[in-house]
Amino acid sequence: MPARPWTLSLMPLCLAVLVVAAPAFAQQGAAPAVVTPDFAKAVTPPNLPPCVKGVVLEGNPRTGPYVALSREAAGCRIPRHWHTTDERVLWIRGEGTIEMQGGQPQAVRSGSFYFIPSRQIHSGTCPTACEFFLSRAGAADIHYVGPDGNEISFEEAMAALKKPAAKKSSAKKAGAKQD
Repeated sequence: MPARPWTLSLMPLCLAVLVVAAPAFAQQGAAPAVVTPDFAKAVTPPNLPPCVKGVVLEGNPRTGPYVALSREAAGCRIPRHWHTTDERVLWIRGEGTIEMQGGQPQAVRSGSFYFIPSRQIHSGTCPTACEFFLSRAGAADIHYVGPDGNEISFEEAMAALKKPAAKKSSAKKAGAKQD
């Protein structure tokens, strides 16, 4: 079978973006628009790690609804958090992992779609550089959650990311030496 032209392989992606974004904007009656993202003007959204950059494609994150194109650098981690409104994400490049509270980590890659209901605690990582469309029907917000399930500040969440993850394995090694 001959290889499909790359434009045909993007058609399912474009259709999925329309499906993701349509519910958020159906009631607004906005004028048609074509947007070419300019990542030279990308910014780190408020209360997110500097490894996250994004460009708003439609709407306004301060008031909602909106659609954004986000990029995360390789190794980027977003600690456990939740949002006031539902979140829809369509992964377009790179590989990552999304983990919902009470569930197992799920691998995501180009073409993956996930829906996160309002107030669902989740976290995400991008071991490789990644890019995805994100859509919300309301304003952007993020509420970080500590290990005890209580809300913590952005600063506390970022400090927790910097702590060495090897403490448990070091403790196990120390315990093994004592045996």
